[in-house]
Amino acid sequence: MPPKKFLVPKDHVLEKVLEFGNELTAYTGDSKEFVFDFQGKGLDTPFGMLFLSFVINQFMAGHPEADCQPSNYGERLYASHMGYFHSCGFDIGKLPGQAQGSDTYLPITVMKVADLQKQAAKENREVGDVIEEHSKRLSCVLLQQPDGPSIEVLTYSFRELLRNVVEHSRSEILAFCAQFRQKAKQAEIAILDTGIGIRSALSNNPHLSIDGDRQALNLSIMPGISGKMFKGVKRDPYDGWQNSGYGLYAVSRLCGHGGKFTICSGDTALALKPDKKEYHRSSFQGTALRIILSAAEIKNARSTLATIIKEGGKLEKEFGLSGIQATTASKMISSEFNKNEETRKERAMSGKYTPLETYLRDLPASQADITLRFKQIEEILKKELPSSAYEDQRWWEHVTEGNHVNTRAWANAGWKIEHLDVKKKWVKFIRAR
Repeated sequence: MPPKKFLVPKDHVLEKVLEFGNELTAYTGDSKEFVFDFQGKGLDTPFGMLFLSFVINQFMAGHPEADCQPSNYGERLYASHMGYFHSCGFDIGKLPGQAQGSDTYLPITVMKVADLQKQAAKENREVGDVIEEHSKRLSCVLLQQPDGPSIEVLTYSFRELLRNVVEHSRSEILAFCAQFRQKAKQAEIAILDTGIGIRSALSNNPHLSIDGDRQALNLSIMPGISGKMFKGVKRDPYDGWQNSGYGLYAVSRLCGHGGKFTICSGDTALALKPDKKEYHRSSFQGTALRIILSAAEIKNARSTLATIIKEGGKLEKEFGLSGIQATTASKMISSEFNKNEETRKERAMSGKYTPLETYLRDLPASQADITLRFKQIEEILKKELPSSAYEDQRWWEHVTEGNHVNTRAWANAGWKIEHLDVKKKWVKFIRAR
C-alpha cells in the first residue's frame, strides 16, 4: 500500500489552514505510512505555522506506530528558522524558541504550563508576573514601539489571555508566534493552547446559557465575560491578576479598527473583519487566536484602546453582561464591527488634514497659541484648501466638509480656534483646556 499523502497548505490562508486541520481529524484510514507534502516555497504566517504544526503533531501522536515523513520543505527557510518543522515533529531547522527573535518577529515559542507555575511558586510571584515579559514582547511586535501607554494596555490584555491559559484552560502547554511584515505593513500574532476550549471554560459561569461552540465564541469576546469571575464570586482586593474578562474583548475590538481577529475552539472558528463576521468549520481541541493589525491603525492604538476599555465598561454595566445570552452577544459583535468600519472610513477621509494635526501636535508644550495664514496651512498640507475655506467661516466651525474632518484635525491635536479672519486669511489656534 502506497503512503498516504497530505498536502499541507502552501500559502497560509485562514480557510485552507482550518480545512487541513479538519482533514487530519477526519482521517480514519489504516495506513502505516504518511507523507506531509509542504509543496515548496509559499507564504508562511504566525497563525498558519502555529496551527498547522500543532495539528500535524497531534496527528502523529495519534499514530505512534506510523512512519511519518516530510517532503518539499527545503525552500521554506523562514519557516525552518521559526521552528515550524520541529513543532510539527520533524527534525528540521531550529527548535521552537531557539531563534532569538527581534523587534519584528518572535519565533514559535512553546512553554510548559507546569514550568511557569513552578517558576511563579519558586519566586513567590503571581503567574501573571512571570508571563509579563512575554506579553510585553508580543505587544511590542504588534504595535511596533518599545514602550508607552499603548504597550501597557495591550500588555495587560495579552497577559490576561496567557494567564487564562495557565490557570483555567487545563492545557499542558502555551504557544505563541508573532511577526511584523514590512511589505504588507501589518503585524500578526498567534496564540494557542491545547486545553478544554472556550465552551468548557465558560460553562463554569452559571449566568451563561451556552448551546455549542459558536455561541461560546460570541460570548467570549464580550466585555466582562469570564468562566471564573462573575456575579456572586468574591473579588480578592489583594489579587491584581484576578480575571476581569476583558482580555479577548480588548484585543478583538482593537483588531476591529482596520485589522482581523480569529478565535478557533472546538468545531467553530469565528473570524472578524472590520466589515463582516464569518464562521468556519473547525476541529481543534483547545483554543487558537489570530490577531492582525495594520500599520495605519497601530498609530492610533493609544486612543483606540482607551476608547475600547471605556466602552466595554459601559456595555458591561448597561447590559449586565455576566448574564447575556449568546444570540444577543452575536448581534452586538456584528454591530460593533460595523461601527468600527465606519470609524476607519472616517479616518481615511481625515487623512488629507493629518499633516496639520501632526504639525500642531509637535509644537512645544510651552507654546499656548499659534497664528497661521491660510497659505501657511496649505504649505503644511502640501495642497490647497477648498474655496469654501476662503469664503465662509462656517468651514472652520464644524458645519461643512461632511464629517468635519478638517475640524477634527486640530481638535485631535488638542487645539481649538480662538480668532478667525476669513477676509485677511488667517486663523489663531490656542490649546484646548
